[in-house]
Amino acid sequence: MNQIIPTAIAALSLIAVLPAAAAQTSGAPRRLPTRAERARIAAVERIPARCEATYVSTIDRTWALATLTNSCGDTYQPGGYSVLHYSSRRWHIITEGDEPGCSTPERRSGQPAIPRPIWLGLEALHCR
Repeated sequence: MNQIIPTAIAALSLIAVLPAAAAQTSGAPRRLPTRAERARIAAVERIPARCEATYVSTIDRTWALATLTNSCGDTYQPGGYSVLHYSSRRWHIITEGDEPGCSTPERRSGQPAIPRPIWLGLEALHCR
């Protein structure tokens, strides 16, 4: 009897946690990069990988978003972002800025335009 109660509590806890975890992963328009992707993206930006949160699109894996975090202090501007595109066997910075918004940012000259579904998926914004 004493073992049944802790087991039941653990089962109920798991049931409560699973829907939240499933909501974060199922149908998510972005994923965490592999170690190789993360290292290559950080090298292109010349920023340590530990200083940014990087996501790769699940809609089109040739697009990625890197946002600067507070983990490196004032060395790099927290809140800044870069949109990257993978072509010709390497990552290229398409655009970068201070604060992403709902509108698709302008691209750099000579770079491909950022498809709106990719932008919204990477940024996970609820802009309509």
